[in-house]
Amino acid sequence: MAAHTRNNEEERDQLNELFEHYVPGAINYIVYGLFGLQQQAPLRTAVPQTPLNLVVQLCHMIDGLMPNPENTQEEVDETIVECVFIVSMYNSLGASIVDDGRLDFDTYVKKACPMILVEDSLEKKATTKNFPTGCATLYDYCLKLDTQTWEAWEWLVPEYEHDREMKFPSILVPTVDTLRLTWLIKIMESVERPVLLVGDTGTSKTAIIANFLRGLPSERYVR
Repeated sequence: MAAHTRNNEEERDQLNELFEHYVPGAINYIVYGLFGLQQQAPLRTAVPQTPLNLVVQLCHMIDGLMPNPENTQEEVDETIVECVFIVSMYNSLGASIVDDGRLDFDTYVKKACPMILVEDSLEKKATTKNFPTGCATLYDYCLKLDTQTWEAWEWLVPEYEHDREMKFPSILVPTVDTLRLTWLIKIMESVERPVLLVGDTGTSKTAIIANFLRGLPSERYVR
């Protein structure tokens, strides 16, 4: 995706503005350790990535979360577009950041964003006009476009129902991580982009992918 390929002119203009506001500074912070005039160690990542890698991932995430509208005259909700852009940044520029670097990146984005921080809960969810603070970082939240709210992933984890007929290697107990990664894989599948899961042994990478593949429609995919 490039902003100039979007059908809606208003959306194109806003995406360009958001890119200029957030991305150069975020990349300097992540890759080079530059924060304004301050220099620090770059944020540690699970795999090495170049600035170009990060921007390409960002574009694919935006395409997956916000498909290009056919109606070029459709009114654009600027708040929603900015929320989509920010979530896309966390899952592209910030996706491979590890350990305390995620807290640092979260702090950086929230300082750069004009949205107000609000305390939230399951009973009182934060809207897209604000940033929720009930959980440690925005990594812990899912953006719900249908309700225009932020929902903590931990609120969305379904209760595990054991299937006695299922073989042990195929068992996947729902957790925040399995839910979040499955969501991410679905987004990348929708825009036909590959996904690489990285993590220690025993973190359910293979089980998550196998479970996702089992759920694909057989009329479209060969098994």
